[in-house]
Amino acid sequence: MEHKMSLMDITKMFSLLQPGDDEEGSEESEELSQAVCQDDHETLARLLAQDRYKRLINRRSGWGVPSTPLRLAATRGCLRSLRVLLAHGAQVDSLDVKAQTPLFVAVSNGHRECVRALLEHGASPLGSAYNNCSPLLLAARDGQVDILQQLLEHGAQPNVQARLPEWAANSVSCSGPLYLAAAYGHLECFRLLLLHGADPDYNCTEQGVLAHVREPKTLLETCLRHGCHGDFIRLLIDFGANVYLPSVPLRGVAAHSEGMELLLRARGELGVCPRAGRGTALLWFPLSQQPCPGLSPALVPLVASLGVVGLWCPIPAPGSLEMPKVWSMCGVVVPHPCLWIHGSVQGLEYVWV
Repeated sequence: MEHKMSLMDITKMFSLLQPGDDEEGSEESEELSQAVCQDDHETLARLLAQDRYKRLINRRSGWGVPSTPLRLAATRGCLRSLRVLLAHGAQVDSLDVKAQTPLFVAVSNGHRECVRALLEHGASPLGSAYNNCSPLLLAARDGQVDILQQLLEHGAQPNVQARLPEWAANSVSCSGPLYLAAAYGHLECFRLLLLHGADPDYNCTEQGVLAHVREPKTLLETCLRHGCHGDFIRLLIDFGANVYLPSVPLRGVAAHSEGMELLLRARGELGVCPRAGRGTALLWFPLSQQPCPGLSPALVPLVASLGVVGLWCPIPAPGSLEMPKVWSMCGVVVPHPCLWIHGSVQGLEYVWV
């Protein structure tokens, strides 16, 4: 029975692992590699001017991971040698035994000028279809803002996902560049991806991919759970993230965290209470919202006539059992009857406790 490979073309990979049919030219290959390692671009250009060297320009050689001269230059950041090789016709997207392109290894090692030169000579910003990762994911993970911008400007997709098998589909929703930038705390990379059109909800626009994920986690929820700085939450909200997708409260998320406060403010559920104790997390319930916790509907007109515009409710600690009654409002557990009533008279704010 035949089994199709969705991740790797095994035949292709084994062909990359096979040694050459003969050892002819091994000495010349060694000379090319040595010139590249020393970034001796003049010697390299002189060698490549001879046919017996130029025919080996795309040959993989060396110990460990056999490399073409171009991959070697990209790995070491030898920009002058890299330009000479490209000028003499080196294959810009040649693969090594790991299905990594020269661009991939240049990004991996943070050689931004080599990245620029490779992209200008037509290197694919997507990397190889045979590799489960991509240059963009590496740049987002490592916080390489300049490299990330180059990749995006040359057509890299901000919603790219790691290439995972179906049995690992539940991990796909957390494998995009936005998730990686947030997880590693790279705010500028995060901002840049959003500016180039990254989806602020799931970092994925393919419904077919999301359909295979049992419980997809939004970026808002992920940032809240991992305690990301409030600027990450603020950016997601500013770029149109659906603030009603994550459930509130989230287990393990502090109710008084900056991120949670920003989310609740975006929903119109949180404000500032003058009499609240410092560090107290409060929910704001407008009187126009029915039912208001702890307030009889019959009293709403009377309270409103006094200038009261809504109620402030403290968010209890997770697992609190001290409250006689618990209200679930907007997905947040709210105690009763411990309420702040907030209003204004002649422009002066007051609070009833």
